Amino acid sequence: MTGALRGMLATIDKFGGRTIVVIGDLITDEYLFGKPGRISREAPVIILRFSEREVLLGGAANAANNVHALGAKVIPIGVIGRDGAGEELMALFRATGIPTDGIVTESGRTTPVKTRIMAGGYQATRQQVVRLDREPSGEPQPTTEDALLAHLTALAAHVDAIVISDYGYGTVTPRIFEQVKTIARRDRRGRRRRANGREGRAPAAGTARGADAPRHAGQSGNGVVRA
Repeated sequence: MTGALRGMLATIDKFGGRTIVVIGDLITDEYLFGKPGRISREAPVIILRFSEREVLLGGAANAANNVHALGAKVIPIGVIGRDGAGEELMALFRATGIPTDGIVTESGRTTPVKTRIMAGGYQATRQQVVRLDREPSGEPQPTTEDALLAHLTALAAHVDAIVISDYGYGTVTPRIFEQVKTIARRDRRGRRRRANGREGRAPAAGTARGADAPRHAGQSGNGVVRA
């Protein structure tokens, strides 16, 4: 075993017993699989014979699932619509054993869905033909934002880290990002108190890059919040 591998395994072991919040855009990843059949008479396109459908956790939901797989207790915070895609996300979280207390449901909002059309047979490589995205129109409603902030604030003193997964769908509003930065500053002061033998504990804050480049002031190029 190489030194690099030992270091990686040691880092993974440190996730055990940690509590981490992941806040950001919860996305439903949908895959539609089909076998190529023939060329359509309506247009020069391939007709796929539908074979199966698969739905996975995407965006911040995928980030939360990855943290959970590393052995930490993860608490996702985000917003979904009152729609079928949102219900599927909640069911996937529950099936994985990830709590959903921090997820807010907003009527009239579209849960982001990335639908990938995959072509190929069982003995051939499945390739993505096209992707269809369904997206919310903007930021969450003020009442939803208030609920997200309330969840974040209530959990701040009890978690070891906060991860932001921002795909540009509006969940990470300026108010929410500023609150994460405030928590990060509080954590820095807490670390100083512990170094001086005094009590004090609050989580650090970080970001996981989404599809877009970092958009928030105070965020460095490597994705870590600098407070």
